[in-house]
Order: sequence, then C-alpha cells, then structure tokens
Amino acid sequence: MWRLTIPDEVIEVERGIQEFITDFFETVLNSDSSKSSEDLKKQVSNRESKIGRVAAVTNLKESIVSLVKCPQKNIIKMYYVSLTSRYSCLIDGDVPTPPELLPESSTLIREIFDYFYESLLDSKTFRQEYIPDYTSDLELKVYLRDKMGNNGKVCPYCDIQWIGHASHSSIDHFFPKSRFPLLSIFVSNLIVSCTGCNDRIKKANLLLPLFHPYFHQAADYFEFEINNECNTIMQIKLLSNHEDSVRRVNNYFDLFNLNEMYANVLYKVREDRRQLRETVKRIYLAYNPLDDKEGVLRNILAEEINTTLNRNLSKRGYFDLTKIKHDFFQSLERSFFEVELEYLCSHLKLDRITENYTEIDNSNLTGPNMIA
Repeated sequence: MWRLTIPDEVIEVERGIQEFITDFFETVLNSDSSKSSEDLKKQVSNRESKIGRVAAVTNLKESIVSLVKCPQKNIIKMYYVSLTSRYSCLIDGDVPTPPELLPESSTLIREIFDYFYESLLDSKTFRQEYIPDYTSDLELKVYLRDKMGNNGKVCPYCDIQWIGHASHSSIDHFFPKSRFPLLSIFVSNLIVSCTGCNDRIKKANLLLPLFHPYFHQAADYFEFEINNECNTIMQIKLLSNHEDSVRRVNNYFDLFNLNEMYANVLYKVREDRRQLRETVKRIYLAYNPLDDKEGVLRNILAEEINTTLNRNLSKRGYFDLTKIKHDFFQSLERSFFEVELEYLCSHLKLDRITENYTEIDNSNLTGPNMIA
C-alpha cells in the first residue's frame, strides 16, 4: 500500500550485484569461444580480477563457460540491458518483445540465473569481493529480508501481515523469475513481502500495469468506503479517472485478492472505533461540562478523530491496516460524524440540541469512480 524506500545497506548490495553482472557479461563476451571448456575455465578463474577470484572457488566458472559457448550470448546481453534499463516502463506494461531464443539458450539462461539467486549470492567469496562492507553473518537473501522488514514492518502488498523479521517474510520476484530469469537478482525486482502474498496468492502471476512498492504509493489511488456499521466494504472509490490508474487499481485488487482479504479484517477496524468511542466518553466524563454539553462532546469527538487520523498516518508501513483504518476514520469525519455524535449522546444520555442531520447512505453511491 505504502511506497518503500530502499535502505542504504540494500543499495550497497545492489551496487555490488550490478558490478558483478557487468563483469559477468564482459567476461563472457571477451572470451574466445573456440577454446576448449577446460582452457576457458582456467582463463576465467584468473585470480587477478574480482570475478576470477569468485569463479575460482565456485561453480561460476561453469556458468561463464556455458554462456561463452552459447551462439546467442550477444542477444541475451542486449535483452538483459533492455529489461533493466527500462525497468520502470515494464511496470507500466511496456515490456519489450523477448528475442527468439533457441530452446537450449532459454534453458541455459534459467539455469545460470537460478544458480546466481539460489547459490552464488550466498557465497562468502562473492560477498567479500562484490560487497566488501558486508559484515552480517546472515545469508544475503535473509539479510535482504531482514533489512527491508525493518524498513517497513508490514507487507507492502496487503498492508495486513507483519514482515518485521526474516522468518515472517518472503522475497517476491515482482516479474516472476520463471518468466523473466534475467531479473532474478535485479534488486529492484526483489520485493520483501509476506509469505501469503508471495507464496500463496501472487506466486508467478502478474497483471500489468501494476503498482510497484519502489515506484508507487498504491494507497494514494483509491479509498475504502465502508458502511457506518463497519461490517461491509461498500465500494473501492477510485481517486483518478485516468485509464492507467483505473487498470492499476483493478489489477492490484485482483492479483492480491484484496477484496476478500479486507472483508475478513473489518473487525479490527471496528475495534479501533470502539476504542475511539471509549476514549471520547472517558474524556467527556472527566471534563463533566455543566452547559453546552453537546458542543463539548462534539469538540472532543472531532479532536479524537483527527488524532486517530494523524496516528494512523504516522504508523503507516509499521502497523497493519493503516490504510483502511485511515479511510474509515476519514468517513467518520466527513460523512458519519453526526451519526457518531448521536450514538455518543445516546450512550451518555444527553438531550441533543441539534435534531436535524442527514445520514449519508453509502449503499446508494454510484458513479464512474466506483468499482465493486
């Protein structure tokens, strides 16, 4: 829901990975494919370079040699550059047409980049050479989950599940590595999310255009509209008529099954409203006004709603459900204020001075800015 800022420690990891990929393709393209595989392994394991020192003690040398022997290596390199240099355009749905690769070339790329992601990133030698400031005892992928989880402790996709510890999170490949293997270790493509969103809901699916946590704040594009009883989401109100924004919101809710997920957590929003009511009643009874009792109650209610709104904004990304709670309390402030005041007057046994108010019936709200 909320846009993420990549921590400095992760940026350092990203720089190291990008330097490695540059060295990898440079080594492949500058090697003589006519040499025997054994001679190439010796050549690429030269300890005078970073990549040579890594290749000397890992299976990286086999990956380099295999790609050196691939007749489509130049095409593969150009496609990698196309994907990574225009990554933000990919999110908008402008994905370049993949080159026509031979089946064996496609298989080779999947194997090489799977190896990078599954094994090489966790090689001690790789980290020493390409991320020299890395001092953690954690494996690199666990480290990324830990750092991103500390940066935003709630899943950036659903805003429900906690990801504040590596054991509660998962790394989602925004563009699935099964379909985009070249993006397997591209850091901007790695989103630390909850295991539910990644492993059980999104999986290898993708709908474009879509909100990306490093580029968009999805919460700014829609509002939850909830009924006064706080037991039904009436509508998802679109905050822009722009076709691209409409498609992103629809794809976002469809891909992550958010309508169903949020219908099952409204009890938490109701609990926050209950706490608001109890706070207002407690403050009012402590104040115990002798006159203009309704006016005093009105002011207390308005102030507490405003405090709750500000508190939810300050908690976004670190506590669950801040988006839907913020939207509901905004509706209390804008649409249901008189209804809420009537409820409190009744429970405090106050005679209301103002009798005439109109309760907005959200069930009748329709229009081009609404989606079910």
